[in-house]
Amino acid sequence: MRRKLRIAALAALLVAASCAFATTPPASAGAPRQFFGMSAWNYPSSFEFLRMAQGGVGTFRVNFYWPDIEVREGAYNWSRYDALFADAARVGIRLLPTVWGSPSWAAQGASYPPTSHHARKAFASFLRTSLGRYGTNGFFWRTHSSLPTRPPSGWEVWNEPSHWKFWQPKANPAGYVKLLRLAAQVIRKRDPSTKVVLGGIPNVYGDPAIPFIKQLYKQKGFRGAFDIMNVHPYSQNTQALEDAMAAVRRVMANNNDSKKPIWITEIGWASSGPKGDTLVSGRQGQAKELKNAYNAMVDMRKQLNIGMVVWFSWRDHPLDQGEADWWGPHTGLFDLKGKPKPAWNEYVKVAGGKAGSGHL
Repeated sequence: MRRKLRIAALAALLVAASCAFATTPPASAGAPRQFFGMSAWNYPSSFEFLRMAQGGVGTFRVNFYWPDIEVREGAYNWSRYDALFADAARVGIRLLPTVWGSPSWAAQGASYPPTSHHARKAFASFLRTSLGRYGTNGFFWRTHSSLPTRPPSGWEVWNEPSHWKFWQPKANPAGYVKLLRLAAQVIRKRDPSTKVVLGGIPNVYGDPAIPFIKQLYKQKGFRGAFDIMNVHPYSQNTQALEDAMAAVRRVMANNNDSKKPIWITEIGWASSGPKGDTLVSGRQGQAKELKNAYNAMVDMRKQLNIGMVVWFSWRDHPLDQGEADWWGPHTGLFDLKGKPKPAWNEYVKVAGGKAGSGHL
């Protein structure tokens, strides 16, 4: 009985939230709500989406992992993503799907892109089916009339294609552009009102973004294959971030591509981690870096045409067994127990939301 009451209370809360957030005014400094994004190690719960929405989050970048959805060729399991789209839509958050990963039947590993004729055809079919379900006028929205209709405003094609962890056996600008052009053809034909988003190019340590972006522009058809430039400019501080974004814009201008927006779909600093790491700032330092970075990007958003800044991550992540410590698992705005860090309060201030109270 108590469980039924809790479920009923949650349902009522989410219905109320969907009405409240449907008319949410623009966030701080005139930036639209979609500008303030969030990403996470794990898929959020309904309660977490509600907390995000209250805090001013307008976009959630979701790992849209092909191997999880089409385990067997032609057999789709949408249950996890149906729940995510529903939970986000109820509270006014729009998902940004990052489509990546190859099933075992399409490539030799998840981080290997689909390269054979059969695999590329299957990838195109998967993407077409995904757009038909969640895109503009998609099946999911038509069959869930009680939900606010919030299809993605863009689809990100792969994740960090310049990084060995996500594109194996090694980075290949020509190979990525070939996949991007295929995806663009499918996306634009199936859902012309959405955007083709470049897979986020990381700028961290020995993996700089600019050389790879320059190589992309040398590939035939690259400029016409995407609508949104996308980078992950992890930086030592805000000045380095500003320099990195200005450098990206210069490369675009030098290639007659200055009109396209830039999205930042990952940025973050860690509250703990290995000493001496430039991305480890301590709890108060993390809050300071977040505040400075978002204020700077809000101030520069019109000058550099920056359309979105996504913080990584929502919550800390435990190290896997045998995994060496590094900064990434400590970038959460909430710790492992779900307790908010000082950085959450700063995010809320710049996004024009409310912090809420208590643990997740």
